[in-house]
Amino acid sequence: MAINFPTSPTTNDIHVESNFSWRFNGSSWVALPTPGVASNVAYTPALTGAVNTDVESKLRESVSVKDFGAVGDGATDDTTEIQAAIDAVSAGVGGELYFPAGTYIMNGATGLTLKTGVMIKGDGMGLTTIKNNTDSWRYVFLCTEGDNVGFESLTIDGNWPTREPVTVDIDGLRGEGIVINVGDNAEDINNLKISNVEVKNTGHYGIGLQTVNVISGTINNVHFKNIGGDCIDIKSYGPLLDESYYSKKLIVDGVFTTDGCGHNNTGYKTTPATAGHNEQAVVDVGGQVVLSNVFISGLDSFGDDVGDNHMQTGNVGVRFRAPVPEYRNGSAGSVATNIYVSSDKAVSEGTEGAIGIGNKQIKGVVINDRNITLSNVYVENCLWGVGANNTAYGLPRGLILNNIMALNCRGASNNGYGIYMNSFCSLCSVDALVEDCQNGAYIDGNTHRISLTMSDNDVGLQAQHTVIRQSSWDLTWSNNAIAALRNSYADAGVDENDVPLPRSTQDYIDASTSIVGIRDMKVIGNRQARFDLVSMADDTGWAADGYFGKVRFITDDESDFGRGVRAQVAGRHTGSTGGQSELEFSVEGGSGLVPSLVVAWDEVKCNSPLKLSASSTASLPVNAAEGTIIYDTTLNKLVVKTAASGGWETVTSA
Repeated sequence: MAINFPTSPTTNDIHVESNFSWRFNGSSWVALPTPGVASNVAYTPALTGAVNTDVESKLRESVSVKDFGAVGDGATDDTTEIQAAIDAVSAGVGGELYFPAGTYIMNGATGLTLKTGVMIKGDGMGLTTIKNNTDSWRYVFLCTEGDNVGFESLTIDGNWPTREPVTVDIDGLRGEGIVINVGDNAEDINNLKISNVEVKNTGHYGIGLQTVNVISGTINNVHFKNIGGDCIDIKSYGPLLDESYYSKKLIVDGVFTTDGCGHNNTGYKTTPATAGHNEQAVVDVGGQVVLSNVFISGLDSFGDDVGDNHMQTGNVGVRFRAPVPEYRNGSAGSVATNIYVSSDKAVSEGTEGAIGIGNKQIKGVVINDRNITLSNVYVENCLWGVGANNTAYGLPRGLILNNIMALNCRGASNNGYGIYMNSFCSLCSVDALVEDCQNGAYIDGNTHRISLTMSDNDVGLQAQHTVIRQSSWDLTWSNNAIAALRNSYADAGVDENDVPLPRSTQDYIDASTSIVGIRDMKVIGNRQARFDLVSMADDTGWAADGYFGKVRFITDDESDFGRGVRAQVAGRHTGSTGGQSELEFSVEGGSGLVPSLVVAWDEVKCNSPLKLSASSTASLPVNAAEGTIIYDTTLNKLVVKTAASGGWETVTSA
């Protein structure tokens, strides 16, 4: 067959004729491999020592959705093509399914189903986007089976509220971004990975892990925007309340949102129309989860109860959920660190009670289960900073709250708390700093170790009577406007001046007071052991009987002996010039403290009858110290031990 080569070729020109091709090398035409057979074309990797292969084998190392006809142009519906690609990769050996940069439109009413062995991978957040463009949608991605699944380097966009999801009375999946939900049998998933993913504009969850046991999984560097419900919802299904088993084994590291959660305050149900999502969380923890590096700002609640715009009670930054018997386990055993939460609510907003206008119960971290470790937490501008309280089945017991900082936690009705622990809390360890809150801390329950630093709060600490007696306290505070310590039990009939830790709702202890809850205390020094009571006042306001130091001996006895101050040793100014002072010893006299002995700089005043030791002449102690005075019952006189005679002599008036 004669070939009609060009007459004046240049080097590397290609000539194609009759399905064959040649390249001109500068002097002659050289035949090329058969067209369309990539296995005949060699591929040589660039790195030294790499093994040569062919182009066909190299291309088959990865699968692109575009191999199945997906377009990614932001207009074409790619649902069928994407699902075909997922099915093919799962049916093969599994691996990455690559989404080149672009916007891939899908139908959220039918959704996309991720299957065993498939890792969805894009070119980066904001570069590769998979976007719903259908109303009455249920989810973007649903994973129903298998191991080695996940998402990496892309954006999931539910397109809400432009596209409205179904409501819960129609379908439980009501506008989810990514939902892992394998059914009532709670099948296991191993090696779940969600990394470098943005989820936005969902009607409900951003990422939801539902009826599934995650044996091993990681979620890291996930970003959320305009999420209708929880940003990350982790429900722990499994053997009912089996304390040796937790059905989520997850590491969640790096969660970021600047507009909180729970934006879809309407559309939760079709009837009533005002029933929207409520009390949502950026991270809602169930199972045994290690959570770290969480940044939450813009946390708020939404709606104004005008028309169908349902007002939410409030939303939460991070919540450790309680168990629900015969349904799911709680969050016991979880560990969380490095959490930042701030709210957009106004200082004057936030009330307790039923759903209604102005509730805005925005809370930084809420704990409803036992054995939770929480550290390095910063919460500001919320109603609560960190709160631990029971639910119907959850008891917050054995909590470790370390390095907690709560600032400007305030509400509409004096109900803002930096730290809040209700009466069901027990065996908790708390180390926190609270500043500029309505109530620095409210502590109830029993058997805690509490270390608090409190400054510029309206009330520094509210502590109930039982927890004061049963816990260990280390408190430091300054500039708390109303009181450092308030005890809220009522105790009618007890003189307020005799109650050291008052049960009345009034405040009797000055803002500069601190307490240490101890049973025994030793002050140990190398040569000198010293316990200093230091008065810091530096002004001219001192008056006679102005105490500058006081030690009170207090009984908290509830029996007939009675509560109150039983004795007191105090240092006080005399009101005289020259800094003259007195040391006063007082005891309870049946109607209050009575000064019994006052030691002044120039005299000793005894305000009660003085009773000396008595002895017969024959029984006077031989080794008594010089100057000892005893009443001699034989002589009916006072006798004194003298150095001159070495014995006892009758005391005579000067």
